Amino acid sequence: MKNAVKLLGIIAIVTIIGFSMIACDGSGGGGGSFEGTWYDRDPNNPTTNYAFFRFTGDEFLYQNYSQGQMVISRPGTFTYTNSQITFIPPPGTWTGWTTSYTRSGNTLFLQDDGMGRSTNFIKQ
Repeated sequence: MKNAVKLLGIIAIVTIIGFSMIACDGSGGGGGSFEGTWYDRDPNNPTTNYAFFRFTGDEFLYQNYSQGQMVISRPGTFTYTNSQITFIPPPGTWTGWTTSYTRSGNTLFLQDDGMGRSTNFIKQ
């Protein structure tokens, strides 16, 4: 009888773990599908204004360049769901924001890139 109870307990635990893994969509934090550097324009043209996001783990760096000179640098962390991403600043720095996004292959579309623009970013 004790063996049957132990067996049922093991089956219950395995079932719970299995369903948890199936239900998890992999979002909510960490880089996942965002890992890498994403540019809105060609960074190799020094006369071009461009911006990029660099995602590593659950951290990001956003930088904006004007004619080859960095004008904005915003480090922080981020979380995401299937449709929204939240950029979280270090305490006492810049203001964070949440925006809608879509991702298709190497293209990341942000409804608001932090500068009030709807922008496509291409993974390099």
